[in-house]
Amino acid sequence: MLSRLKRLAVRTLPPPVTESLRDVYWRLGGYRRRSYSQHGEDLLLADLLTDQLRADAGLGRTYVDVGCNHPVRGSNTYLLYRRGWRGVAIDADPRLVRKFCRHRRGDLAICAAVGRPRKAHFVRYSRTGFSRVVDVPGPAPAIADAWPVQTSP
Repeated sequence: MLSRLKRLAVRTLPPPVTESLRDVYWRLGGYRRRSYSQHGEDLLLADLLTDQLRADAGLGRTYVDVGCNHPVRGSNTYLLYRRGWRGVAIDADPRLVRKFCRHRRGDLAICAAVGRPRKAHFVRYSRTGFSRVVDVPGPAPAIADAWPVQTSP
């Protein structure tokens, strides 16, 4: 339907009007490619890796996503996944790892904290979707959800 309207507009409206419509369409994000990451990092990655794959046909299509978070929303690797890539997704939040297992069956999802080996706490901020690993010498901090973890190098 939209393509029919565009063709009709180009045929019937004078060029200055169609140019103005194109400008409005561009500003509203009509030509924007679909990004799943927070700030378009996946588009940049996909462009860089696509160019690299053209240069070296033997390069594998595999990624490692440490701190992967949600399998789709805010994901730096979901665009690559949709393009046939597969990889390893690592997060310390068991809820998100279970979501990965359900929604991205081609990936290997691992529930782990990654960093220098130490005892720490994994802290999940419930409303923001953010989380982190913090060094805490004593009991878990009294913020959001927190539980002890052992990080893996």
